[in-house]
Amino acid sequence: SVVGKGSYDGLVKPGLHEVRIVGTRGDQSIKIQVMRGKKTTVQQESSGVLRTDFPAPGGSPSSHTYKPPWTTPPPIGMYAMAYIIFLDTLNPQATGMTLEDVVHGGPGGSLRIGYRFAENVGAEATFQYSVQFGAGDIGSVRGVSYALGAARVGALGRFMVPAKTSVRFVATVGGGAVWNFISWKPRAQLSGVYVDAQGWGGFAQMELGVEFEFAHILTDLSLQHTLQSTGGLEVAEVGESAFGGKLLFAIGPMLSVGYGFW
Repeated sequence: SVVGKGSYDGLVKPGLHEVRIVGTRGDQSIKIQVMRGKKTTVQQESSGVLRTDFPAPGGSPSSHTYKPPWTTPPPIGMYAMAYIIFLDTLNPQATGMTLEDVVHGGPGGSLRIGYRFAENVGAEATFQYSVQFGAGDIGSVRGVSYALGAARVGALGRFMVPAKTSVRFVATVGGGAVWNFISWKPRAQLSGVYVDAQGWGGFAQMELGVEFEFAHILTDLSLQHTLQSTGGLEVAEVGESAFGGKLLFAIGPMLSVGYGFW
């Protein structure tokens, strides 16, 4: 707190204190140690630098340019984000398909509405749709192309590393329900779908990335990791789940644009 301007000679409680001088040469501040029964002197030289005979422990006997503390209130409020995604499944082989089968990555999109509770914590609801394309054999039919799709609805926790700049690290983690579908189509019969299978399952998701904020505009560049079940994807011609009921692990980059209402 300000105790005086110009010369000051008086009693100050013992302990650590910061003396700040505002002048034409700029603000200067110095930390001092006030000791009971002893006089602590702070003087300003002609250059504007402050000097003291009792600096704070570990401090310097001379001053430095004063930098006001960062007091910007933490941004709190609603936000909305729209993502484009490219996911690639790392364990794509389905039951009844050869080991030479190839699953290519595919596009997707996500819409999210969230609320930032504190400077570094938020929560959001998410809807995401993605599809991946592959080719292989199913039963006695060779050269089958297929689409593996997923519609996910869930909730995510959002964690942000606080920063004084417009750039921060962001991580989200959560999960929810997923509606899987798989459509097979023999290359020789491009005009018709061979087999469809669909069913509900669950998913877990984690993202790591960097966020840029300018004038409340949010831009994220992240890497998504998704683990989802394939329950219910029974293919009649094979007589069992297309992926044997196993979990599928997908990974891929995400780019988003959004707005923070704070």
